Amino acid sequence: MMLVKLGGSVITDKSKKYVFKEKTVRRLAKEIKNSGEKVIVVHGAGSFGHILAKKYGLDKGFINEKQISGVTKVQADVKGLNARVVNSLIDAGISPVSIPPSAVVECRNKKIEKINVDVFKKYLNLGLTPVTFGDVTLDRKLGFCIVSGDLLMLELAKVFKPEKSIFVSNVDGVYMDKKRMDKIHDKIVRNMKRKKTKIPDVTGSMYEKVKIGLKMSKFTKTMIINGNVNNRLCNALKGRKVVGTVIK
Repeated sequence: MMLVKLGGSVITDKSKKYVFKEKTVRRLAKEIKNSGEKVIVVHGAGSFGHILAKKYGLDKGFINEKQISGVTKVQADVKGLNARVVNSLIDAGISPVSIPPSAVVECRNKKIEKINVDVFKKYLNLGLTPVTFGDVTLDRKLGFCIVSGDLLMLELAKVFKPEKSIFVSNVDGVYMDKKRMDKIHDKIVRNMKRKKTKIPDVTGSMYEKVKIGLKMSKFTKTMIINGNVNNRLCNALKGRKVVGTVIK
């Protein structure tokens, strides 16, 4: 079994609200299908989650009553995005089932404390493809928090120890000094500088993705590839050599 994270930068335009890249997602869904591999799909929230989450300060936890409407709106928006991803998978001939983190995850201080993995296991055993996503969930210390797709990837990797975990991004991998790294390890990460971006992102962007990828590498082969290149995801799933960054 393999884990696939469809990044928000690939499936949406992160700089504009509610822009779904349907053509790209449909192609990626076909690539998953054509690979013939059994997968769990995780996807980011992109512009359907980050922009409003930033506006309401949802990444800070519960501060005031004004945030409550933000929780409602962001949960509704990411579920809407999830429905569009699921429909693309269905059209590709996959049998997906949506698993909202708000129903199966509970956090403490922005870290996942509990996740009902039995739900994933039971759907997999039935031959279905679980699909989960970045969401707003309960937090035992903060009231609520943002759970990123990357954090979900880490927890699922711990449990399922998949053969491979692929982060599908909008770049060819991790860059340092304008040079793409074929492989990256903890010593390199310690020297990385977190870059600021004008695009709202409440989950940490590439720097946090790499740190999480390092933790995942204890349980699975982890890599970052560009989902905007035709057949790169399919080839990566099939075990073919592709352009990207392997995290060790």
